[in-house]
Amino acid sequence: AVEFVRASVATKKPFLAVVWNITPHQATERLRAFYPNQPVPAQEYWGMISSVDENVGRMRATLREQGVADDTLFLSTSDDGGADPSKAHHPFAGGKGNGWE
Repeated sequence: AVEFVRASVATKKPFLAVVWNITPHQATERLRAFYPNQPVPAQEYWGMISSVDENVGRMRATLREQGVADDTLFLSTSDDGGADPSKAHHPFAGGKGNGWE
């Protein structure tokens, strides 16, 4: 997506980028390692959030770097939540397919 934005700006054409972030479903070992004092399910949960945060930050930095941040509508939304709300790392009411999520 970053390269697409750079190419679009270079051609001076308006662009629409819809980016699906796979990381809400799996954290890398590097990101889980940010939370060494947490149980493994919590490392996974917080690692996934950290990944989304990094990727949103990368896109925002690219928009600023390309000089289009002030003229670009940037929306970020979340995934539909965990599939099993009984898991220890799932701190929210409901789950996938539930109105609470």
